[in-house]
Amino acid sequence: EKYPTLRSPLFERMFRQSYVATCHQMGIDPMPSIESIELPGEKLCVTSQTLAVKGSLALGEALRCSEFKEVELCNSYINDEGCRALCEGLIKNTFLMRLNLSGNNFGSASSDSLAAVVRCCPNLTELILEWNGMGSSHVAFSTFADAVSASKTLKHLDLRNNRLTFDCAASLEKLLIHNTVLISLDLRWNRLSTRGGDLIASAVAKNTVITSIQLTGNDIDYATLIAIDAKTSGNDKMKQNHSEVATLYKQQQEYQEVMIQNAERLQKEVEQRESTMATERRKTSSLIEQNEQLTATQHQLKAELIIAREQAERATSESSAKLHDVNLASTANLAETVEKHDIEMRKLSTANKELESTNSTLTGEIAHLRHQLEGFESGKADLLKRLEHGELENTSLSQTVATLREEAKELIFKSNQDRILLRRTTDELEAKTQTNTVVQSRKAELEDKILELERERNTMTAQLQRVDLEHERAVQSMREDLIKEKKDESEKAARRLREAQDEVAAREKTINELTAEAVRAVERHQTAIDDIEERHKKAKDTHSSMEIDYHRMSGYIVQLEAERKRTDQEARSAEDRRETLVAEIETMQRQHQADIDRLTERFASDRLELERKLLQKEERLNHLDTENNDLSQKLKRATEDHTREKDRLLRRVTEQVRVIFDES
Repeated sequence: EKYPTLRSPLFERMFRQSYVATCHQMGIDPMPSIESIELPGEKLCVTSQTLAVKGSLALGEALRCSEFKEVELCNSYINDEGCRALCEGLIKNTFLMRLNLSGNNFGSASSDSLAAVVRCCPNLTELILEWNGMGSSHVAFSTFADAVSASKTLKHLDLRNNRLTFDCAASLEKLLIHNTVLISLDLRWNRLSTRGGDLIASAVAKNTVITSIQLTGNDIDYATLIAIDAKTSGNDKMKQNHSEVATLYKQQQEYQEVMIQNAERLQKEVEQRESTMATERRKTSSLIEQNEQLTATQHQLKAELIIAREQAERATSESSAKLHDVNLASTANLAETVEKHDIEMRKLSTANKELESTNSTLTGEIAHLRHQLEGFESGKADLLKRLEHGELENTSLSQTVATLREEAKELIFKSNQDRILLRRTTDELEAKTQTNTVVQSRKAELEDKILELERERNTMTAQLQRVDLEHERAVQSMREDLIKEKKDESEKAARRLREAQDEVAAREKTINELTAEAVRAVERHQTAIDDIEERHKKAKDTHSSMEIDYHRMSGYIVQLEAERKRTDQEARSAEDRRETLVAEIETMQRQHQADIDRLTERFASDRLELERKLLQKEERLNHLDTENNDLSQKLKRATEDHTREKDRLLRRVTEQVRVIFDES
């Protein structure tokens, strides 16, 4: 997974063809286990097969064009020359991760070739060289040890039964001091001796990476083995701790990446919400403009309706004015006639009253005359009685009779005049009564005309009302249409506004979720502050109890006063700590906000940088693809040329062999 292969069918065919062709050139039969290997594959395993020198050369030639991750050539007796040929082929393999060459009987002469493999294979992590003779020359072994010391990938090295001596221990010491990758080293069944063990122990004491060194069968003291084992065990525990720390750091990095991703996602969501809100604002503004247009249209229609209504009212007022003028004229004439009639009626009533008063006066006078006549009759009777008795004188009687006659004449004259006046007044009253009858008939005619005018006015008013009703119905219909359209537009705008409000609520919910963590941190700090306040409260309670004890036990007043001062000091210190914590909380909040802003800026810059690097990598990949295609074409042409040259050489060799065979 870490180092994926770039295997192609071309390399598979080349491996088989090269191996078979090289075996034929060297006059040996190809090994069936190699010729029948399943390809594509990641492992080449040849065990307990005697390759010898020519077989090793043929396999090394074929390995030049291979991509195996694991190569096992165990117990094949390839010796130094065969090992050199194999290593020359393996140097070209950049995918090799595990190499097992145990039991092949090569010695220190192969150290240079193996050192070249360690240096040139960038992914090699495990090398097994059991049952060989690497320690036969400590000078050659030092070359191999230097290559392992400089390796950055090799983690497991097996050198069991390699005849390593004390002289090789110095190279191993240097390897263990300078290498920072190797974690497992197997040195069992060699001849390092006690002094070599001491050198290795001193080197292991300086190494903090290696976790396993096996030294059984090297004649090393038990104490040295215990010390080396203790050191490697400590390194193992340290490695586990480092791995745990690395795991925690990785988890922290993953958490930070998740937070960064969440922040980026939230930022994208916020940007999307802002863009959506901007779109909704534009839509709302367009709706507002449409609403304003509708309002303007409505105002225009209202103005037109007002103008039409004013015109109708003007026409109605003109008709009403005309009708009013006619009515006023008729009313004025009627009023004049009625006034005249009233004047005449008042005159008649006055005459009636005068006549009644005259009648009453005449009646009174007649009654008075009757009373006088009755007095006269009584006087006359009395006179007659006196005359009969002779009591009166003739002169006085004659005077009295004359007086009575004159008074009677005056009364008769006055009564005649009153009768004449009464008859005249009666005639005038009859004439006025006749005139009143004429006036009443004229009044009835005028009232009929007034009723006709009222009926005409009511007819015109009904017509005007019908016109106003039709006009109001048309206006109401137009108003209802406008209100309906405006209501539809308002409902659409309200629906869009509700959607925008829902999105804003979702955004606020997301922001609330983000701020919840900060709120929890503030709550934790608030809990600490509450704890301090609780302690402060307890201190105050203690102070109160101390004051009670002070009143109750005056003997300990000095001690209680000192205790009270100390408690006050603790309270002040607690208050100071609380203020300090509050200031720290505010500082942390500001730092948190500053960190968020800085992270946001850094995220933006890192995103731009990553995009730029991604573009560069894409350009580089395109360039590498182009180069790879060119190299594939060149390799294909070189392979074809090589095949043709090989066939030509094979034919020449065959002809020469045939000629030699014929000559022999």
